Parts: sequence; structure tokens; C-alpha cells
Amino acid sequence: MVLEWNYSFNVSSAEIANAVAVDSDKNIIVAGYDTDTTDADDQWRIMKFDLNGTSLWNYTVNPNTTDTDDDWARGVAVDSDKNIIVVGYDANTTNLDDQWRIMKLDPNGVSIWNYTTNPSTNHDQAYAVAVDSDKNIIVVGHDRNTTSPGGGYQWRIMKFYPNGTSLWNYTVDPNSSSDQALSVAVDSDKNIIVVGYDRNTTGFDYQWRIMKFYPDGTSFWNKTINTSAYEIANGVAVDSDKNIIVVGHDTNTTGFNDQWKIMKFYPDGTSFWDYTVNPNSSYDQAHAVAVDSNKNIIVVGLDTNTTGFKNQWRIMKLDPNGVSIWNYTIKISDNYNRALGVAVDSSDSFTVVGYATPTTSFSDTEWVVMKFTLCGNGVRDSVEKCDYSDPDPDGTCESYQYCNNICQCRDLFDFWVEPNQMLFTIAQKTPINLYIKNTGYYTDSYDVEAINPNPAVIDIDISGSSPTKPIDIGTTELVRPWVTVLATTTSDEITFNVTSSTNPEKYRTAILSIAEGLPISLYELSILGLITLMVLAGIVYFYVMKL
Repeated sequence: MVLEWNYSFNVSSAEIANAVAVDSDKNIIVAGYDTDTTDADDQWRIMKFDLNGTSLWNYTVNPNTTDTDDDWARGVAVDSDKNIIVVGYDANTTNLDDQWRIMKLDPNGVSIWNYTTNPSTNHDQAYAVAVDSDKNIIVVGHDRNTTSPGGGYQWRIMKFYPNGTSLWNYTVDPNSSSDQALSVAVDSDKNIIVVGYDRNTTGFDYQWRIMKFYPDGTSFWNKTINTSAYEIANGVAVDSDKNIIVVGHDTNTTGFNDQWKIMKFYPDGTSFWDYTVNPNSSYDQAHAVAVDSNKNIIVVGLDTNTTGFKNQWRIMKLDPNGVSIWNYTIKISDNYNRALGVAVDSSDSFTVVGYATPTTSFSDTEWVVMKFTLCGNGVRDSVEKCDYSDPDPDGTCESYQYCNNICQCRDLFDFWVEPNQMLFTIAQKTPINLYIKNTGYYTDSYDVEAINPNPAVIDIDISGSSPTKPIDIGTTELVRPWVTVLATTTSDEITFNVTSSTNPEKYRTAILSIAEGLPISLYELSILGLITLMVLAGIVYFYVMKL
């Protein structure tokens, strides 16, 4: 994975990129909002970039400037004619509440049509959009159910013809409380999959809800997931086999904090696999998902950086069976950072959007758009394109990939001991600091081995010294074997070897020197002191008797 380009801007007090889509020319469309500097309220912003990151056009709209409420674009999709559909909400000037807004733009950013609906006199918000092979448009979100006992949010799903005429409208309020549809995808049969959450009536906590519909809006199946105290499904994608991938978060039962949850389902709703990860045992959430041409899965979101306890972007790639291929984190600013959307183009390059907070004020956010090139799988024999453009004819290249028409080469990892020379106290168990840095292209794990030059007087304990989890690209991990010197010895050297799991033939060596002049133990010091006192006492006695 290589970062091709990076775009950010911060022209007002708050800018957030919420969603991204790509067209058949690999152009990139990003939707979100910024703050209108004229009347200081939030307005829609839509930007289009070419595949190299050059801005093609920029479109802003602030439908209700007479009101100080916020207008946000939340979702974006592209049809086969490269027209762009953007959904979100703005403030209805009559009732001063949020209403759905749906806009269709041509490839040049010119408005084709604009649709608003305000089903209830409260907060009605459209969150996501998808387009089927007939260029029909499916929009999901929520409105306020005024007839339910709880008066809370209910799911709303609408389907439109390409010209903006409503085809059908579906609402469901599973638990008469806070129920929201957050994401939508369409499979090759034009079936519709919608995910979000509702309120579990038993425990009154949030649970995942996944619904599949036929193209006419008839319910196919309905599934809920409630394995912890607080669960929200944020994103959904469908692969070429019509399998369904859903991402979000649940509550880790050990630390009672949010953790990533990724689930894959067969087309009939049967669970395929379930993957959870809690990278930093804190506030970790998966927000969006996309699938590449090999049915690999790219998931984006955030975790909490343990250094400053602030959010950082996290991007993960999993194979079709749910096995992690690589994991990438980036802390764009020293404050809050969140990846919110991802889209994959026909070359399997992918673009991630979200925001960073360049100052200590959370309200001062900036758009961030990053495009990555997805390269080979890092296994030498399977990257056929490297056979005729191998940068390593002598066979010493350890980690490589074919990327941007170049076969690239890196060392797998670095390994060192610090300090590399130590004095030991006799019979005292002492930790040794070994450092492993993953310098290759892919997540890797390692095995540690120690060669003892003198087992009679040196004890080495390496149990538990191998990393307990794979080391991410560019990350350094500390491992700590223990050494005990049992008796005074002349200088010796302990050799530590580390082997890569990716390529077991490749290893690194670090040498720890045991210095001469070892400090003696307290026991030895007490014995030496006693002997010294006895000698002095004998000398004194001799001189006294002589006198």
C-alpha cells in the first residue's frame, strides 16, 4: 500500500468530509460540509478530483441561509453515466427542523434536480445513498415517528427513478425509540441491503439491525445482532458473490469500551464470519467499508492513540475469509482524527476521507482526502510481474511488491539490543531490551531465539519474549527476555536471533556483551567484608600480643 496523494483544507471553523465515491474514469467525488463564512452556519460542500488528486470542481450550497441550523451532505454515489447523487439534510425554514435533501449533479457539477422531503416536524436526516444497475437511487436515513409511544427516530428508506420521481417509500420503527438507518448497498440482482441500529427493548441498549429488500421494497430478511451493551452498524458493502460485509462497533466486555466489529454474511443472511479488534483498549470504531476486485475488504475508522489518548485513523485490509492482510494507522494531527468513508476504483486503488483537528478546539476541523495504491501481496513467487523487472537479481530482497509499474524492494525488519553492553549483579534476574521494527510492506510476526555461550553460569529466559501480536508496517515493538548471571565470569557475548514469519529464511542478529568486572552480589559483599574484618582483627591481635 502506497499513499499516492493527500489533500486537506481548512478555510473556515469546521470542515468534515463524510463520504466518497469513484466513477468509471477513476475520478473521486467527496461530499461533506464546511462553515459558510457569510452567516456562520454549516453548508454542503461537494468536490471532484481526478485520479491524480487535481481538483476538477468545487460545489457548495447553503439552501437555508436564513436559518442558523446546519446543512450537511452525508452520502454520495455515482451512476453508470457518471452523474453524482448526494444526500443529507438541511434546515426547513417553515418548521425550523431538519429535512431530507437529495441532489443529482452531472459530471461537471451542474445541478440536474433537487428533492426535499420533511416527513415529520422534527429532525429528518438522510445518511447514505446507493445506485442500482438501472440507475435507480436508494436513500436511507431516519425521521421522527410522531405516532409511536416513544416518539423517537424510525428508519426511512426511499427509492427514486433516475429523474428523481419517488418509486416507493418504506418506514419501520422496530422499537419505538431511537432507530436509525446509516448505510445502504445494492447487489448485482438489485436487492437492497440497509444497516444501522435500533433500541433493544429488553436491555434498552443499541443493537445492530440489518435488512435486505427485494428491488420492489418487499422485505427479504431482517437480522439483529445484540452481543454486548452498545452496538451500532455504520457501513455495508457487497462483493461480487453477493455476500454482505457490515462494519461498526460493539462494546468490549473486558474493558467495556468500543471495539471494531466486522461481519460477513451469505446472501441469505447466514453469518459467514465475525471479526472484532480492540487495538488500543479504548474508543475504537469502524465507520465504512469497500470491497475490491479480489473480494478483499477495506475497512476504515478510528481508534484511540494510547500516547495522547486522541483519535487516529485506522485502515484495515482483510481477505475474503476475514484474515487480516495489513493494518495501517495514521495520526494526522495531535488532536482528534477520524476516517469516515472509503471507495475503491477499478484498479483497486482506494480513497479514504474524513477529518483531522489541527488545533485543540474540536470545532476547528479540516477536510482530509487520501488516495492509496493497493499493491501486490508481498509473496515473492506469486508476484509474477516482478519476475522480469526484479530489482534484486542476487536474491537478497526480503519484502517486495509490484506497485506503480515498478517492482519495489525493502528489508523485512530491523533488530537491535539496547544497550549492547551490560554489567550484571550476580544472581539477579535482569530484563534485556530487544527492539524489532517492521520495515517491510506487510504486517508480520517474529520468533526470538537466544544462543547461550556459557550455560553453566548464564541463564536466559526467552519465554514470552516473542511479540504477542503481529507488528504493523513501520512499527517498532519492544520484547524483553531475561538474563541471570549466576557467578563471576569473564566477558561473554549472548547472541539473539529474530526470524520473520513471512520469510523464515530471513533473520537478524543482535549481540549483548557481558562486560568484565561484574558487580558482586550482596551475599558476596558480606562474605568479603567478614573476611576483611577477621584479617584486620588478626593483625591487631598480633601487634597487641607483641607489645
